[in-house]
Amino acid sequence: MEAYYTGLIKLNVANKSIDVSRIPKPKVKISSEAPGPDNVAALSGVISLYDPFMTNQIIELYFKASVSDCPSAAKTTIFFEFSPQAKTKAIWQTMNQIQHDFRCIDSL
Repeated sequence: MEAYYTGLIKLNVANKSIDVSRIPKPKVKISSEAPGPDNVAALSGVISLYDPFMTNQIIELYFKASVSDCPSAAKTTIFFEFSPQAKTKAIWQTMNQIQHDFRCIDSL
């Protein structure tokens, strides 16, 4: 994630008068979560990174990645959730509900 966001930031400040060397590298903190009813494994954490789009400040972006098996389709899915809002906010309930409602489709 650090490499992805570093590249994204560099690409988006290229046309601005910003010295890329002065922008701190993104910092990622990740922790494991216990499996839940909708996943077999999950990670969550926070990314501290420079926001070249809106604020031009350091922001925190919270995330969760959940791994689910789809045995009928012989697939594994990874559901990613990202938000600058704390995990106590309503957006997380909405994203969790989207994951809960997701159903695998059998392979064609």
